Amino acid sequence: MVFFCATAQNREWSIVASYTIPGKASGLAYDGEYIYFGIYGSGGDSFYKFDTETGQATLQFSNPAIDDCFGLTWDGQYLWFVDQPSGSSNPALATKVSMSGDILETFALQDHYMSGIAWDEGQFWVGTYYPDPGTVYQTDDQGTVLNQFVAPDEQIWDICVQDEFLWMVDYNANFIYKTDKDGNVVDGYSAENIKPSGIAFDGQYLWYVDGQLSSESTLYKIDLGGSGTPEISVQPSFYNYGDVTVGTSESLNLLVENFGTDDLIVTGVDIPAWAPLSSSTQFPITILPDESASVDITFAPQYYGELNAVISVESNDPVNSEVDVELIGFGVEDGPAIYTGSPSHNYGQIREKAYTRWYLTLVNRGDDMLTLDNIEIDNPNFILDESVSFPILIPSRGTYDAGIWFHPTAYTTYTGQVSVTSNDPDDPTLTVDLEGEGIFHIYTMGEMIWE
Repeated sequence: MVFFCATAQNREWSIVASYTIPGKASGLAYDGEYIYFGIYGSGGDSFYKFDTETGQATLQFSNPAIDDCFGLTWDGQYLWFVDQPSGSSNPALATKVSMSGDILETFALQDHYMSGIAWDEGQFWVGTYYPDPGTVYQTDDQGTVLNQFVAPDEQIWDICVQDEFLWMVDYNANFIYKTDKDGNVVDGYSAENIKPSGIAFDGQYLWYVDGQLSSESTLYKIDLGGSGTPEISVQPSFYNYGDVTVGTSESLNLLVENFGTDDLIVTGVDIPAWAPLSSSTQFPITILPDESASVDITFAPQYYGELNAVISVESNDPVNSEVDVELIGFGVEDGPAIYTGSPSHNYGQIREKAYTRWYLTLVNRGDDMLTLDNIEIDNPNFILDESVSFPILIPSRGTYDAGIWFHPTAYTTYTGQVSVTSNDPDDPTLTVDLEGEGIFHIYTMGEMIWE
């Protein structure tokens, strides 16, 4: 066995594309047109077909007699997968299925805990992952062992053939190995995510799949003769501009880094049309491996209100082509700025000589302290709550609720006007119209009059 350092990877591996596919995909096979995959865990009786042209996966078949797929291969006419029958004393089975899911043939393998199967001109490569160390076997089509070697790691999950070489994914090591057919490791790469569980070669590209158990998986298309793969990082992923005065702006410089092995090309930033955000950065930007660039995002509010937006930094990273950044902030007006959302209020019909209270909410939309000097009402049937005292200080974006009572003394309609004086230079006197009606009401025994 030739020892191999997993960190000394060949730099000529390029991820061409990545796709999200259903379930915890397990095992990959290529029939000359489509990629097929099974499922490990929930939905383990289902097998899918992936169209390499459209990037879409569709259900090929389901068979309730199948519990899980432990590796998958194509023999030129049918799919084969590894099945683990109930009971650890029972050997795993190499299982041939039709494209409609009918089980056509099986033969016993060497151990129970086996995963990974690759058809190789009438023979098969299969793997044992327990007990350690794992073993890779070459067998004939009846399971007779022709050759074997110790696996390069302890949890080999799937195997495929590329000419005189084998590719293997290791589920626990999160690694992809390339060996010759005697088991000597000649190359290897770290998986993008955890738990790689399927691998196939289509004659030009290598495909592998990884991802957490009981969730969707990611399928990768690999150019083995590429120049590397860009890998984008954007910081920060969340930013608060704070309060920004209307007519001014605040800028954020996003740090965009390339942790990959090929040039990262940042093509632009997708900003929601409604958001008062912009970027003066000229695109595209090319960022070499292990280098970085800055992308400015400017918040220039045009009116009072909240900013809560998600922008996307777009690039040629085949795994994360769009990286989201959440941006929040608030546009405020210049100086103290009084506002109410209730320019008028109608108390409705109120019993004669009763009292009812309504709260006038006053907001400071400005960036400076708002001082309320006085609140006057021109009709004595509308009364300012005795708890109100002056001056009243309202900080930026703060509110104050002033209680105003209505006390009808006759059966008639009342109108009045509230005048709020403040230090707002643009609206020093805010007015609010009031209305209410006094009515006579005869109460029946037991009727609620106060709560």
